[in-house]
Amino acid sequence: MCLRNMCDDDVSCPAYPQASCRMNYCGHCSAEFVFPNGTIADCGKQDVTLKQRSVQCEDKNNTMYICSSSLCKGQTCARNPKATCRVPPFSCDCAVEFYDEDGNKVDCLTECQRKRKDLETGPLLVGAYKPSCDEDGTYSPVQCHGSTGYCWCAFSDGTEWPGTRVRGQPDCTENKRPSIR
Repeated sequence: MCLRNMCDDDVSCPAYPQASCRMNYCGHCSAEFVFPNGTIADCGKQDVTLKQRSVQCEDKNNTMYICSSSLCKGQTCARNPKATCRVPPFSCDCAVEFYDEDGNKVDCLTECQRKRKDLETGPLLVGAYKPSCDEDGTYSPVQCHGSTGYCWCAFSDGTEWPGTRVRGQPDCTENKRPSIR
């Protein structure tokens, strides 16, 4: 059951002005845009015009977007594989969200991603080490401390390879990798 009809907020899909808004009640409440022939328009991340904004965005233009559910294609939550991906219908950044079977929001960030986010959103800590993450969320093979200039080789869980800490780029080739951790 939806608490409100999101199409009542006078939304539009600027990429396809001929598409009209309709509610999609399947799975979770969301607004989608359809062409007169009934096919769904993929508005992607597009500006949305709202008469009454329920969310205030922090960017300079205070822009809110109507977000396409296609952003969930191929998205999974490694920490909770059964979690369902959802795209908030109106959002400042169109970031996907995951929910468990009971409808509770799930944090899917890996340890590396969480540490980076905490540093970016928390109080500024001068000289703090900020980890580098690969696309899959694991720690990058080379980690560097920006304020000291030292770098080291790291396992995918962030553990430092013993004896690899140097100023500049370390040699992290497989044949240099320690066999015992």
